[in-house]
Amino acid sequence: MTDVTFFELKNDGDEASVVFLASPEVRYVVPFEGRYLEQESYLAATSEAPPVPRLAFNVALYGSGEVQILDVFPSSMKSMWDMSTAPGARVFVIRRQGTTPDGEPAYLISLGETLTDEEKTKFGALPVHDLRKVFYDRRVAYEKTVPASVVEAHRTTPVAGTDPAAWMRTHQPQPPQP
Repeated sequence: MTDVTFFELKNDGDEASVVFLASPEVRYVVPFEGRYLEQESYLAATSEAPPVPRLAFNVALYGSGEVQILDVFPSSMKSMWDMSTAPGARVFVIRRQGTTPDGEPAYLISLGETLTDEEKTKFGALPVHDLRKVFYDRRVAYEKTVPASVVEAHRTTPVAGTDPAAWMRTHQPQPPQP
C-alpha cells in the first residue's frame, strides 16, 4: 500500500464506524518546533521534553472498507476499549468530543456490533499499512525540510546530559527491517 490516509473527524459530534484491523503500533514522540517527532529522530535528541507514547492503528471504515491510519495519544481517547484482543472481530464507533489540553482531538470510542463471519473474512483480507515504514518515511521526509540553520542550532544546543553531535553519529536514520 502506498497511499496513506489518516483518520480524522473534523467537528465535535462527528462519528464514524470502524473496524480495527491489527494491534497498534506504539511509538514514542517528543515535541519539536510545534510538532511531534519520533524519539529516534536526530532532532528529537535536542528536546528537553520526555518522550510520550503515541498509538497508531490500521482501521477500516465500516461502510466502505477504506483502510486509514488512526494516530493518537492515549490521552486523546476518552474511553479505550481493548481493541487488540480481537482485531477484525467488532465494529467500533468513534465520536469526536472536543480536544485535549494539548489541542489533540478527543475521541470517545464505543463498542459496536460483532462482525458476521462474512464480514470478518472481508475485513481480514484488506491490506494494511506497514505502520513502521509509514512513520519512518514521514520522519525522514520532514527532517529533509527543516532549514539547516534550525538543525545546526539544535545540534549545538546541549540537552540534559546529551551531546547532540555524538548522538547524531550513532543514530542515523535506518529504514525499518522487514
